[in-house]
Amino acid sequence: MYLEEQVTLTAKQQSEVIRLLTAIHQADQSFRDPYLSNQFNYFPDMPTFILAYEKSMLIGFTMLYADGEVNEPIDLYLNVLPKFRNQGIATLMLEHAQQILSSFGYHKIEYVSEKSFLQRNPNFLAKTALTIGESEYQMRCLAMPRDTQKLKTDVDLNVRKMQASDADRLIALQSEAFAIPEDESKTYIDESFNDVSTLTFVLEYKSEVIGYCAIDNGQDYYFFGLVVDAKFRNHGYGTFFIKTIMQILELQQHKAFVLGVEKDNLAALHAYKNAGFYVETEIVYLVSKG
Repeated sequence: MYLEEQVTLTAKQQSEVIRLLTAIHQADQSFRDPYLSNQFNYFPDMPTFILAYEKSMLIGFTMLYADGEVNEPIDLYLNVLPKFRNQGIATLMLEHAQQILSSFGYHKIEYVSEKSFLQRNPNFLAKTALTIGESEYQMRCLAMPRDTQKLKTDVDLNVRKMQASDADRLIALQSEAFAIPEDESKTYIDESFNDVSTLTFVLEYKSEVIGYCAIDNGQDYYFFGLVVDAKFRNHGYGTFFIKTIMQILELQQHKAFVLGVEKDNLAALHAYKNAGFYVETEIVYLVSKG
């Protein structure tokens, strides 16, 4: 068994990882896929992926999602094919990941898992000395609800593709909504806008930009960074925005719609359920005790 570290994945490696994750999901009845790009990482030259091979067969995978500065925690996704577990492979990948992170100044790690995995492995937290920190729902919609086909039109609302001139307004909007530094928001807005595999939309009210959403156009349509200006919430505008985007995307290619939302964000949960989404799994972020 040997390890390879990569800053970015080749097309061949991405295909190998997708096959690995599909096999793991089938075995574990899990759903969460990591983001197979380093484009949002704070250090663009930091190795982001660790691949574990048995001869030429990919048997393990680790991804380091580090979009913040070194004083912020990073998200670590690690998994091994079931028949190769309990052989020390995960430990070797974790040690290698910690060496990478330490060399760039990161020391806080949140381990990404799913509540269903912990329920099927009740001793996991005790064995690893980890505890549940934050959690969120991953939601999915397999097809547009029928009532979306007759979406009520508000003459004051408009959904369009993002333009370069929208960037400053969106950076400020996202920074305030997610309580993140403007330089971090700028990275998300700029990288998403310039990425050919990402679609970006804005919501206008009387020609004023009041909302933003990016969609990773991969195996599914994955919505992220969705925000509506606080002054315009609780009027159904978020639901209108989501449904209109779904209409646009459905005309291009039929795929499932997926997104993540914090469990306690009741307004967003309500909007997503109104748009036809259901809770697929609960994502948990595990942290070291103490």
